Amino acid sequence: MPGSPRGRSDRPYAVVVSTRRLVILARRVVVVAIPLVLLSGAAACSKRSGDAPRSSATTVATTTTAGPAAFALAVTVADANGTKPPDDATIAAVKATLDAWVATAVVGPLRTGQPAGDLSPVFTPAALERLADPAVRATLVDEGLPPATKAITPERSTATLFSVAGPDEVTGLVAVQLDLKLRAQGATLDVDVTHYGEVVLVPEGGGWRIDSFTLDTGRDSRT
Repeated sequence: MPGSPRGRSDRPYAVVVSTRRLVILARRVVVVAIPLVLLSGAAACSKRSGDAPRSSATTVATTTTAGPAAFALAVTVADANGTKPPDDATIAAVKATLDAWVATAVVGPLRTGQPAGDLSPVFTPAALERLADPAVRATLVDEGLPPATKAITPERSTATLFSVAGPDEVTGLVAVQLDLKLRAQGATLDVDVTHYGEVVLVPEGGGWRIDSFTLDTGRDSRT
């Protein structure tokens, strides 16, 4: 899991969740779905920044052209690391942030070919500082490609949640294992966009925001 958020020493607890333990920790499982909308479009290819391993859990949608395609990001609440599990309001707030990341940082730029919109509702100030580095930004934001003109098709879209609550039994941190793969098609391209890895969300600004992240991202042309 990405390192604990910096500058949060006021929290009277610590958590260490190893990526290798993500499957082992999955005991209490609740599955819900987040409706997301992918508007039709395509993206140009760029060099892959890292291989994206596959998760065993997948959500698949059929290809849709010349119009919006709906699909669901499957969210699994897997483990609370021996602390109180997150309540429904916390799960819903985390889902909303993940939804906003996909819509604003992934689908939006692919569809329009323009820079992503305002990311401040999705990321903490510390995370936004990291995103000022173009190489880091490219792991989370799919910018710099021509606008999509044919279709964007989800092929894998899962998020597994691991949480930690403090002594007050209030959830203070949620780590999410992401596995997202989209196929973007246009007149001159056919490209797979993948994001695989972990993001850590913390409560901030009345909601939950991504505070740290470690992702492998690929943009691989099929042509």
